[in-house]
Amino acid sequence: MLEQAPNDISKSINERNLSYFEQQVNKLDDWADDIKEGLEYSIKALDKEIKQVRREAKVSPTLNEKLAK
Repeated sequence: MLEQAPNDISKSINERNLSYFEQQVNKLDDWADDIKEGLEYSIKALDKEIKQVRREAKVSPTLNEKLAK
């Protein structure tokens, strides 16, 4: 019985550490997903802005107005 105790304790510690590690990995994955969604939103907003500027530049009657866009 005493010979098995260190193995049982070691197994319990490893299981607890594995659980903690997996929780932290999940937190990092969630954080990374949040960052990715924010970046995707920013990219879409920039794309819309670029398209709007291009539309405005196309309808500008003079070169100076086109360049000002």
